[in-house]
Amino acid sequence: MFKEEILERSRKENQNKDLADLEIIKQAGLISSHVGLTGCVLISLLFYWIIKKPLISPWIIYFSMMAARSIVKYRKMHNHSELILVLLYSGMGILAILYFMIQILGAK
Repeated sequence: MFKEEILERSRKENQNKDLADLEIIKQAGLISSHVGLTGCVLISLLFYWIIKKPLISPWIIYFSMMAARSIVKYRKMHNHSELILVLLYSGMGILAILYFMIQILGAK
C-alpha cells in the first residue's frame, strides 16, 4: 500500500478533518457546557435572590442539551457510562419539567 493510499483512507475515515480540528471541536463543546452550566446557576441564583422563587426553565434546557449530547456519544461509542449519564440527565430534565408544570398550575 502506498503512502498516498493510506492518506486517502485516513481522510475518508476522518471525513477530511484533522485530529487537531477534532480536538478543538471537543474542547469547544466542553467549554460551552461549562458556560451553560454557569449561566444556569447565575440566572437561577439571581432570580431566587430577587423574586424569592426558584427558576427552573434554564435547567430544563440545560439538562435536555446534556442528555442529547450523551445520547449521541453513547450511540457512537457504546460506552456504558454515557448511558448512565443519559438516564441521569433525562431524569433531571423530566423532574425539572414536572416542577415547572407544578409551578405554572399552582400559580393560578
